[in-house]
Amino acid sequence: MRWKGALLVIIILIALVGAWIFIVSARNKGARSVFIMPDGTRAQIERVTFGTNHTFTKGWGMLAGVQRFVPGPLQRWFSAPTSSITTREETAILWYNRYNPATGTYPAPTLDTFRVIDEHGCVFHVNQYGGNMSSPVFSVSSAYVPVFPRRQKSFKVRAQEFPSTKVEWTVENPFVTNPPSWKPEPVPATRAFEGVEFTLERIRGHFHDSGNWFETKFKIASNGVDRTDWYKPRATFVDATGNRSSDRLCPYESAWKLEVDFYKSHKSPFAEDALWRVGNVNVPGSGEVVALNQQTNIGGISLKLIALCGSGEFTFTNGICAVSNAWAPEWRGESSSSSYAGGLNGKVEISFRHKEPSLLLEIDRIDESDALLIRFRDDRDRTFAADFKGSADKTYRYDVKVPKEMKETSGTLAIEFIPQKPVHMEYIAEPPRPK
Repeated sequence: MRWKGALLVIIILIALVGAWIFIVSARNKGARSVFIMPDGTRAQIERVTFGTNHTFTKGWGMLAGVQRFVPGPLQRWFSAPTSSITTREETAILWYNRYNPATGTYPAPTLDTFRVIDEHGCVFHVNQYGGNMSSPVFSVSSAYVPVFPRRQKSFKVRAQEFPSTKVEWTVENPFVTNPPSWKPEPVPATRAFEGVEFTLERIRGHFHDSGNWFETKFKIASNGVDRTDWYKPRATFVDATGNRSSDRLCPYESAWKLEVDFYKSHKSPFAEDALWRVGNVNVPGSGEVVALNQQTNIGGISLKLIALCGSGEFTFTNGICAVSNAWAPEWRGESSSSSYAGGLNGKVEISFRHKEPSLLLEIDRIDESDALLIRFRDDRDRTFAADFKGSADKTYRYDVKVPKEMKETSGTLAIEFIPQKPVHMEYIAEPPRPK
């Protein structure tokens, strides 16, 4: 009789699970956004998740949790394809795929250029995508959406299949929020720190059908003297709903918070004991590489110089130059680059093509590239900046755009490395709107 009791428990469990699956599947179908493609396949947004820890499970998410408690012969009924993603900042993720109802299969979605559109027509670009989660019976891809209309119950998402198919979904927003709006302060607005005044003069808007973007203008003075060119502000726009962006938010919020880090620029003076200088560096010719085998620790940052490259095309693998070609007149475009880090052997590869010199180095224990200022100094004591352009693991690349008036300089250059911490200020300002 004992086996009959066990069988009854299993039957009841299966019945309950079946009921739960039916209910949750109905909810999932209501949440799914579908666009019928010209070939009859369905481009689908399966789900939207939000936060920093994202998990997508096909069908019913609890199946994966229930599976380990189920007897072995019944395990296959409780399995479900699952994918997990962790993001540094709170982000919405669109989980999307393409389904062929004729064959019951999931072909590659072949979609790109995702855009989110709010009720005002503001366009927010998607610039990061995840790889496919696939199994013999299911696949799903992901698109990262850090900025979206969080006050709206639904919003539009557009994408494109090359070369011409336009895809559009209306997506239900399961994370609607409606916090109180902020009140802006009058502009110009000034903050002060150690005798230096940081004044937000205005926010300028650039309005286009493809999307709006915004820039700030600051005036910085010390003891009444204009020192604006001594600083390099890095502003982040934040709205009351939690959206954050360096240049794109909806301007129809009543106010934005500006979180601004004021870093020093290459024109600012620094004490000698605050920097590391490498002198007598020759500027290489096109396609040439000057090895820089020096290293140090300064300001808690570990630096190991790799090379200064002239104009041209280069590939470095684990810090060693594998490819070097002089700049060719027929090459179009000012620059291009790619990087890779990973694999079983820890391969780090960085490739680039640039019309001006480039600096490569290894940097460890750094949170933001702006925390290290790199500048060059010529034999007439003039300075110019090296601009961060990308990294692979701990290998960083900087563009060295030598000013025209310095290209005639004879002799060698010095490279200066300056760790720094920014002055942080916050403002509440009204965003500009299209007229």
